[in-house]
Amino acid sequence: MTRSPRTTRRTAGVILLEVVLSLALFAATVTTVAAALGRCHASAGRVELRGRAADLAVTLRSEILLGLIEPAPTDPTAYEDERLEGWTWQLGVETLEEIEQTLRVVATVRHEPTGVMSRLAWLMDDPAGEAEP
Repeated sequence: MTRSPRTTRRTAGVILLEVVLSLALFAATVTTVAAALGRCHASAGRVELRGRAADLAVTLRSEILLGLIEPAPTDPTAYEDERLEGWTWQLGVETLEEIEQTLRVVATVRHEPTGVMSRLAWLMDDPAGEAEP
């Protein structure tokens, strides 16, 4: 049995249409996956920066509690370590009226290029109040 030229052309046209549709679906899928991976990568970068900011704020608190840094209000201060370029820290300190000889300290760490920030607040004894009898 031989096929007519008309049937052969029709079959070839259907196969070509299937191939074109398959390629279009594949390209759309690849584009969607690539966009999702890009968003995941950007999100992972922000999470990493937030984690570093939180670590730096805890380190700042430890330095204050160890007496390495005086608990006093500061302006935004850049870190001296070149690995922390773009990072700044700032302290806010207030004396609590309700609780004698107690300070409320707020450490703020910020990554200036991205605006990522971490803020850590705690209460501590006023070191200046301890010297008084």
